[in-house]
Amino acid sequence: MIKSITKKVNGDKLEVTVITRVRSFVVNPIITLSSEDLLEILKKDFNTLKLLKSPSNPVGNSVRKGIKQKGVWIFEIGKKENISHKPTEPEPEPEPEPEPEPEPEPEPEPEPEPEPEPEPEPATRAEVLEDLPPPKPTRRRKPAVKKTSTKPSIRGRMSKIAKESKEKK
Repeated sequence: MIKSITKKVNGDKLEVTVITRVRSFVVNPIITLSSEDLLEILKKDFNTLKLLKSPSNPVGNSVRKGIKQKGVWIFEIGKKENISHKPTEPEPEPEPEPEPEPEPEPEPEPEPEPEPEPEPEPATRAEVLEDLPPPKPTRRRKPAVKKTSTKPSIRGRMSKIAKESKEKK
């Protein structure tokens, strides 16, 4: 996910720029880089770090949800402690006593292998077709019936009103 990490030390401040790759496929999960994740990465190089500034948008491997591919963090570097690392020899571990081997159990006599049954002759196509059930008849669709509206059209209603008015006169 991380393409590059650039570290710049300015006095007691550390500026870290992280650039990430955009995920290639949708099946790849969206991963965001948090300040805690970056602290874990930087602890290898620096003893004590204090976060001063982090990016306003999340940094990750996607272009959705406001995620950016580049972010700048600023840390304050604490004083380095002089710790002398003297290599110490590990104490030799006492060798465990070997356990006594259990007595081997007598093996049962192997059973004789059953004689293989002769393979049946391959069936012919006609025999296979005889064993199959008869095909089901296909159902035919009913012809489509044109659906009519439950409301008569305005033209029909108007002509009906006109006929009724003529009959009244």
